[in-house]
Amino acid sequence: MSLRSAADVAAAYATMGIYIFPLKVTDEQKMPLVKWGTESTTDPDTIRRWWTIWPDASIGVNCGKSGLVIVDLDVKEGKDGPGDWEKYLDGREVPHTFKVRTPSGGWHGWYRSVGVAYKTSRGEIGPGVDIRSHGGMAVAPGSPGYTWHGEAPLSLDDIPVMPKGVLPESNGTTGGHWRELDESTLDLRDRAAL
Repeated sequence: MSLRSAADVAAAYATMGIYIFPLKVTDEQKMPLVKWGTESTTDPDTIRRWWTIWPDASIGVNCGKSGLVIVDLDVKEGKDGPGDWEKYLDGREVPHTFKVRTPSGGWHGWYRSVGVAYKTSRGEIGPGVDIRSHGGMAVAPGSPGYTWHGEAPLSLDDIPVMPKGVLPESNGTTGGHWRELDESTLDLRDRAAL
């Protein structure tokens, strides 16, 4: 395994179309170091400049702007996120996806939110389940304690689409670049999720 700097990893995410920003993570909170809602970017020069200023910064992802929905399954403080997620799904199926292990032992499941602005929430669909999408942020692997479990996506197209109707939608408009989607360009797996 090669060791890459957070700046290199963040720039690689940006080339995939993932909007990045620097983030300070403590046990108590995640604190953006820039105005992440408007300043998150896919520009590698900006990203490298930020990591020159904050070399120890974690990698923040603007989920909505990136067209992502991340299912955060917590296991800390007695929560059973995986069990709460299964209970919420109640037999509905979602595609297997790329998973991130978090420092507390929880999981982040990454999905695309093609043309849908999902509601960002904390514990709304289950006590141990948080949703990060429109108006939400997440910490990406390449940050201390956050690691891909198994494989990592090489492009946004590798990340499966969250099937419509599984999660509550936001009242706002989608901030992601998937808004103008040409369904004919999707593979069968993604079209089936719409």
